[in-house]
Amino acid sequence: MLIGDGTSASRRRGLAVATALGLPRTSLRISESAPTVADVVVVLGADFARH
Repeated sequence: MLIGDGTSASRRRGLAVATALGLPRTSLRISESAPTVADVVVVLGADFARH
């Protein structure tokens, strides 16, 4: 899960999405160099399993 910066507001949004998907807090990554098209970008791989 990518957020554009480390502000508390961005972290809150990212953690809210992680919680909704059942992902751990450690799935949150700050990506200041990646262009963003949204406040939070979720990248799911083959190992994603929703609980």
